[in-house]
Amino acid sequence: MATSSLRLPRRGFYPNGLPACPCRTTSAPVRELLFSLAGTSGRRVRHRRDGLVPFPGPAGVAVRPLPARRQSPTAGVAPTEVAQAKKEMRFAVNETAVKAVLTTLMPFWHADEIRRIEYLPGGYTNRNYRVEVQGCAYALRLVEGSAPRPHERRYLDIDSAPDVVAYDAAHGHLLTRWIDGPLLATSPPEPDEAGVYLAALHASIPTGVRRYDFTQEILRMFGKARRVEPAIRDCFERIAWRPTTWRGCHNDLNPWNIIRLEDPPSFRTLDWESAGDNDPLFDLVGLCVGLGWGIREAAASHAAYHRDVAGVQATEARLADTFRAFLIREYAWAAAQLAIGNEREEVGNQVETSRRALADWG
Repeated sequence: MATSSLRLPRRGFYPNGLPACPCRTTSAPVRELLFSLAGTSGRRVRHRRDGLVPFPGPAGVAVRPLPARRQSPTAGVAPTEVAQAKKEMRFAVNETAVKAVLTTLMPFWHADEIRRIEYLPGGYTNRNYRVEVQGCAYALRLVEGSAPRPHERRYLDIDSAPDVVAYDAAHGHLLTRWIDGPLLATSPPEPDEAGVYLAALHASIPTGVRRYDFTQEILRMFGKARRVEPAIRDCFERIAWRPTTWRGCHNDLNPWNIIRLEDPPSFRTLDWESAGDNDPLFDLVGLCVGLGWGIREAAASHAAYHRDVAGVQATEARLADTFRAFLIREYAWAAAQLAIGNEREEVGNQVETSRRALADWG
């Protein structure tokens, strides 16, 4: 989440072990650590100029097993080197795994036709790539493990969503056509423009597909977290935020999930896995938080939104409580992710930034 922070690959996920990564500058203990973190201890490997890389070991290729390990894989490795090793894994591209998913999604594609695979940083839970096949560019979302998303496909059918090429609802893997254009994070709107965009977006999202229950979502994430700040739990119980109007919403709307198009002027919206019926103010405030806006800009955006969509009223007190509710969700999500092993730096940062922002709101 952010639309919507390192989670290490699950054992057995990569068909050929650890992603090939630039190990040229890492020490031998760190290279050993990389293999142990990915569950490749004892696998056959071969030497390459860029370090030890898992290899299937066909006939005629000299290979050797890694030595048996009788101690913790991090023993003797400085914490800074452990962090660097994890970062290398994060940005590594395992072409074997990516091509395996691509050829499953698109059986008529041959692996040799996949010319370029580029890792896209920014996703907090999935791995995203830009791939080029037969002269066309695509975006691939690769989900670690199995994450069935039976409702997401309905939201991907709307015009402002990416053009779907292939979708695996059982695992969550998604292939869409590449969209050229700046993210809203680098090309921010004025509040009036944001309100008009959001009104058009909500008009296109279907209702009744599923309900995003804010209260149950927070309680579920609090239950997973190792620890919840008492002040944040108290704020959650005190404001008792509930939707006053139900509409189809994105629920992870941030400026990194929105692409601005120039010709004709329009927007495309990414990351629909959290979509469901909710209060439209939740999306409006989520976008404001991502853009670094406060009550004044939120009120201006709401005024533009309200010109196009009737029935969504918002007093200043209601907007303030929605800011608190959204920040509680951001804190709870990140705290739960840390508890299940998603140790990406961005996740830890989100816990702290949302906690501090909530303290500012009181």
